[in-house]
Amino acid sequence: MSKSYYLNRYRNKQSKELQTIINNSDIYESDAIEAAHELLEGKLESDIRIKVAPKIENNSDDEAGYSVQGEIRSFFKTFSYREVLIMSTISVLIVLYNYFLDEYLNLPGGVIAIAAIALMHISYKFLHKRSNSYAGRCIMDMIFFVVYLFISVIMNNLLYEWYTIDLSSVSLFSIAFFTIVPVALFELIYSLFKALLNKFGIDIL
Repeated sequence: MSKSYYLNRYRNKQSKELQTIINNSDIYESDAIEAAHELLEGKLESDIRIKVAPKIENNSDDEAGYSVQGEIRSFFKTFSYREVLIMSTISVLIVLYNYFLDEYLNLPGGVIAIAAIALMHISYKFLHKRSNSYAGRCIMDMIFFVVYLFISVIMNNLLYEWYTIDLSSVSLFSIAFFTIVPVALFELIYSLFKALLNKFGIDIL
């Protein structure tokens, strides 16, 4: 009998039956043994694909969900006093600049803010040996904003006079909107600029 004959004859047999044929090679023809081997390998590969396919599908779902939630968890998992120390140091430098150098250099506030945030992100990469994610950068920017306000009030009280910030006339929605939206837009532009630098082999951000 030919191998094709046995392939057709054994194709509906279970893996256990095919394995029995292979184990009893002394009582089966060589073509039968080869056909059993080929069919068994095909069934095993099919079983592997069936078992792995749902896992791959679930992983793709996890990766889709990871984009935001995973980045946020990853950021807070590595967040420590070092980031707060960096934010505080940059905030102190900005306040000192405003008091002692602003009248001489007169740099636009936007330039100072961009330089401060870029320095913060570069420091993050230096500490963690990797760039921060988009969501992580947005969160870090907003935390930096709070730290800067806090330190600015304290240093202004020490260097100038005691004062408080009156937020009674400002709604929480306004604060959130005019903080989150500009940060999200800035970090989007930052990401595009970072990708452009990477194309030229410049990996500092």
